[in-house]
Amino acid sequence: MTLSNAIPGPAHSGLPFPGQPGLASRRLALFFVIAFPIFYGFLSLAVGQDASWDFENYHWYNAYAFLTGREGRDILVSQTPSFYNPLLDVIFYLAASHLPARLVGFALGAVQGMNGVLIFLLARMIIRRPPLDKTLLAILVSVSGMIGGGVLGEIGATFWDNVVSLGFLGGLLILTRFALQPGLAARWAAPAGLILGAAAGFKQLHLLYCASVGLSVLCLPGSFARRTHIAAWLAAGGIAGIGVTSGFWLAHMTIAYGNPLFPYFNTVFHSPFAAINRDFRDTNFIPKSLWVRLLFPIYFTIDPLITGEVEQRGTAMLALFLALPASLLLLASRRFRPGREPSVRLTDPAASRFILVVITVSYLLWLKMFCIYRYVAPIEMLAPLGLMLAFDLFPASARARISALAMVLAVCVVANTRGDWGRAPWGERYVEIQAPKLAPDTLVLMAGYEPLGFIVPGLPPELPVLRIQSNFVHPGDSLSRFTTMMKARIADHKGPLALIYLRQEQSLVDEALGEYGLVADLASCADIPNSLDDRGILLCGVAKAP
Repeated sequence: MTLSNAIPGPAHSGLPFPGQPGLASRRLALFFVIAFPIFYGFLSLAVGQDASWDFENYHWYNAYAFLTGREGRDILVSQTPSFYNPLLDVIFYLAASHLPARLVGFALGAVQGMNGVLIFLLARMIIRRPPLDKTLLAILVSVSGMIGGGVLGEIGATFWDNVVSLGFLGGLLILTRFALQPGLAARWAAPAGLILGAAAGFKQLHLLYCASVGLSVLCLPGSFARRTHIAAWLAAGGIAGIGVTSGFWLAHMTIAYGNPLFPYFNTVFHSPFAAINRDFRDTNFIPKSLWVRLLFPIYFTIDPLITGEVEQRGTAMLALFLALPASLLLLASRRFRPGREPSVRLTDPAASRFILVVITVSYLLWLKMFCIYRYVAPIEMLAPLGLMLAFDLFPASARARISALAMVLAVCVVANTRGDWGRAPWGERYVEIQAPKLAPDTLVLMAGYEPLGFIVPGLPPELPVLRIQSNFVHPGDSLSRFTTMMKARIADHKGPLALIYLRQEQSLVDEALGEYGLVADLASCADIPNSLDDRGILLCGVAKAP
């Protein structure tokens, strides 16, 4: 039985290449590896330029501030994310501030499309089928994983979940070799740890996936001593990777604020710059009910807003959640009912077990720590592959399992809902600002809670910017060191004051100004034309209240 008999597609119309099936498979694999990132690049252009809350708030500003040394001059412009490692943002900013926006958008989409290539290589490595069937089946799970609702919502966007995922998938690809080749030297785990750690250094929440992989290597084939040896090499590589991409920032945060992860986990580090009774982790989406936690994929498929601010639905996660427990129950029952084994395994058993454990542990850690759908993007990508591995445990023919997989994935693709985090039409440059002229000794203030950081690079570079109201420090936080610093700066300033805020937050802004003894001159307000946000960003004069 060949895959061409089990699912519809190109295989029914004959081989598109001359020669033997093995040659056709290799050529098809090479074509996919080259073409898929290009396709994803064009898809990035089709959905529009990133204009998400996070991009407007900090991804653009943080890079600018780092490159121009604005720390100390500005205060809390990008709110809590002011303290995030800016390295990925810097790389993007350098490209986007010098190259055409469409070119950068295409390149970013193509890089994100490399996730599909890694999933394809991983699937092709563990599938045990004839060459052409193997390649077609790997393409099926790869493409299905890359068109989930959450993954598509982040295409061409700068959240970086689908960029640091390359480290997770790359590390998983390397470590799966230990399941396929138990005699592989343990030191080969170090490169896997290096890229896993580097990804975590770029974005700290990726430590979740480092931990899941580290725990999962204990289920690889071999003695416990050998598995521990592999884990030790993996940890060594991981520490080195974190040092490469985040060592400089961890050191800076420690020196500047007394907390390498500032402001997070301040209940442990007790930095005086933040409340010592808060760890600042977003736990708003973690369900309080044990029942909801147990059935969480059902709940967030029905109501995606319980895992994020926008509606995004990746139904392959639900399919895997239903199929995997069923397959494990059937696997357990076969101990008591001999003769119910699958006729032919589609995948290598040891490699399948390792990947399924990684997926499961990653999901459980995410469920414990975040429950924010965007952060589970790597597992949404792997869900179709996991579904294939789960179906491979069912006591049915290879034809039936492949057919069932194809049909379920087709339903999932139709049922997916792409997340929309905000898009803007493509312009010549990523960010275009036309700020009104200001006196060179102006002190610029920001208020409200909406994202405004992207405006600052469009202002004269000599002007300092203080955010007196944010999701990190509120005007009434009299004990905050940042509040004290800003009040002193405003009181000592002898030149003009200006205020930037979003029109719809007028009442909040008035309250914030009152806390600082200021009042806005509404007659002087003027719009700040820009390419990202048309809701009315205002620049107004400010005076000290009599």
